[in-house]
Amino acid sequence: MPEAACYEVIVVGGGGAGLAAATAAQSGCKTLLVERRPALGGTTAISTGLISAAGTRAQRLAGIADDTPERHCDDMLSAGQAQAERNNAALTRLLAEEAPATVDWLAALGVTFGGPFPSPGASRDRMLVPLPNAGSYIFHLARAFRRAGGTLRLGAAVEDLIVEEGRVVGIVAEGRRITATRGVILASGDFSAHKALRHEYLPRYDAMPAINTHSVGTGFELGLKLGGEILNGDIVRAGQLRFPPPEGQGSLVTRLPPRRWLAEPMRLALKHLPKALLKPVTMPFLATYLTPDAALFREGAILLNAEGERFTDETKAPGLAVSRQPQGQAHIVFDARIAAHFDTPPNAICSAPGVAHAYLRDFRRYRGDLVTSAASPEALAQALGMPPERLSASLPEGWAAGPLYALGPVRPAISTTMGGLRVDENLRVLRADGGAIPGLFAAGSVGYGGLVIVGQGNNLGWAFTSGRRAGLNMARDERDI
Repeated sequence: MPEAACYEVIVVGGGGAGLAAATAAQSGCKTLLVERRPALGGTTAISTGLISAAGTRAQRLAGIADDTPERHCDDMLSAGQAQAERNNAALTRLLAEEAPATVDWLAALGVTFGGPFPSPGASRDRMLVPLPNAGSYIFHLARAFRRAGGTLRLGAAVEDLIVEEGRVVGIVAEGRRITATRGVILASGDFSAHKALRHEYLPRYDAMPAINTHSVGTGFELGLKLGGEILNGDIVRAGQLRFPPPEGQGSLVTRLPPRRWLAEPMRLALKHLPKALLKPVTMPFLATYLTPDAALFREGAILLNAEGERFTDETKAPGLAVSRQPQGQAHIVFDARIAAHFDTPPNAICSAPGVAHAYLRDFRRYRGDLVTSAASPEALAQALGMPPERLSASLPEGWAAGPLYALGPVRPAISTTMGGLRVDENLRVLRADGGAIPGLFAAGSVGYGGLVIVGQGNNLGWAFTSGRRAGLNMARDERDI
């Protein structure tokens, strides 16, 4: 990487938050974005892409005229009551107030949204989905950044921050100093794949893999070295059981190019076509990205590990228990009664509210690789490669006659760690005493700042909103913030 002393802003991290920060900053400053991986995207690119905002154009077109940022804020605060005393209400309000402008900004850059859809805990339909997939965010933000003259450096790990007279004025990457006259924005994702920080704050999850194995906590290491503080490090979104994607390929949806000529027909299809016609497209999304409904276990389905043993109470958040099993996985096993129950509406195995529902027959048709059926416990054990005696001994009474069914394997993972560096409402990184570290901002997961996000679409809402706000603020004179 050539040495460069002429940048005004440097952004660390090329995921959703980092690209939003870089694109916003480049509108007023010469900006460099540095990403340790050889490609952009981060966790955003492998997410469902859902984003929620109140008062959007999509809502108005759908006839929803009474939703407001205040209502959105109230919904988020109500959904997070279990951790309300630890939630940063000021940042929650900031997210709700600025999310509509964030969505408009993304749309102006070329992102096409489907929706709005309902979501759990939301009093109005406000959830949007990018079309054809979450890669649309990365494509359009990166294109806007490049077109505005921004500079990308991929495959470059940031090793340190340059500090002069108490102010952050650049980075050290790949052994080279790169200066930034206005400062640095940390937007490198969460610490779900940073073993030391995870063990310090989340020791129970040592055996659970991260959805994004590249979330190695770079921004946290850099911020902590300068006196930053992690808030809510022990809060995590993890343990949801998920099915693997089809072997050797991702979902068709995840591989579609993020072009408007394709996104617009998809938007119209979501709006007008019967959900049944969309099933071949939505099914891989439902099976791979969403967790099996807890009702499946309440109805009596059980989990068996690779040894054919039942190892936990499936109705009590089984993800941790599954992570400690051989290969970190298990199969969902049930009898014919439960199979029939989850083969017809309204009893879906997986659901994306407002988009589609997946029943057992859908798994058989579109994800047959995840379905095993057998006439007896012995036959099921043989099909799954489990010891017949252990499997038979693990089944509830009455299942011995068969037939039996298995879905899986299912594997839990850490979706995101909720701990973030302490920040103020302008996304400046703060020390434990509340003083700002001059020239250092944080966005996305690095800059959660005590925010406890609950509800679909709000994590990405924060990534883009905080990134955009940090970039715009960095482009201003810090004395005016």
